[in-house]
Amino acid sequence: TKPEASRPAADADTSAFSLAQLDKNKDGSVDKTEARASPSLSAVFDKADTNKDGKLDAGELSAASRIKP
Repeated sequence: TKPEASRPAADADTSAFSLAQLDKNKDGSVDKTEARASPSLSAVFDKADTNKDGKLDAGELSAASRIKP
């Protein structure tokens, strides 16, 4: 079997955003400061933050990859 390739935090339109890579303080969510590491996530952050708590949980982060800026 081939080793799994490491995935970037995500800036390709077809990639999912990685909580493990973006969640720098390891609190289980991505806030706006952490989201700045990915310009494409920053562009859709407010739309993706469906509960308006200022951070993206795993579900919101997963859905964010399908939101058009």
